Amino acid sequence: MSERIALCMPNGAISAVLERDNMLPIAEVDDMRAIECPEGITPTDYRYDFASQSFIPIPERPNAYAYFDYSAGEWITNEEYAASDVRARRDALLEETDWTQLPDVPDATKSKWQAYREGLRDVTKQPGFPLEINWPEKP
Repeated sequence: MSERIALCMPNGAISAVLERDNMLPIAEVDDMRAIECPEGITPTDYRYDFASQSFIPIPERPNAYAYFDYSAGEWITNEEYAASDVRARRDALLEETDWTQLPDVPDATKSKWQAYREGLRDVTKQPGFPLEINWPEKP
């Protein structure tokens, strides 16, 4: 007969969910605890609350720059990392279009790309920066 076991850290993070045979003991390592686990529980979708002795769903991740703080039980957004990532993307897009401003490029082409490049430089001034960016359209 097998059972499902969740290896839970003291903060409630589930390190792993294992199927095991009842005949084989699981040694608890460091501060992890082996908790009986129902079907459907996964380490990325649930955390364990020791006070209520229950598995609690983790809410959907709000954005790509958020990490789950198990002690607080909530998502924390790293806006500094988000801003750095947006600036790196903006810089790469500007670099891709540097050719449009060279002296041998026709004025009509230069002017079409100038507004786009200005829009890229201004992404940090947008009200939703760094989490909500309206990227300018290439001409």
